[in-house]
Amino acid sequence: MCGGSPVATGSPWGADDRGKQFEDQYLPNVTSMTMAAEVLAFGLAGIHDAMVDMAGGHVGNKELIRSMFSRNGPRPEPPPHTAGGGLQ
Repeated sequence: MCGGSPVATGSPWGADDRGKQFEDQYLPNVTSMTMAAEVLAFGLAGIHDAMVDMAGGHVGNKELIRSMFSRNGPRPEPPPHTAGGGLQ
């Protein structure tokens, strides 16, 4: 199709009884499928944003781990311990 909705360009299925039967089944499905595609696109965009955030956190964590084992890099303070030896 060259843009626009299928209905905007006219009904290629015709105006006879069979065309009307087809249209009655087709048009409600076009609307629901269009809405479903929009929801899917929105969901995929959200997943993309989350993956970008996660990648940024991964790069930052990688640099922190590298600095912990580097002789020249800053060393973060170790986590505090309780009297029993566990983490607080």
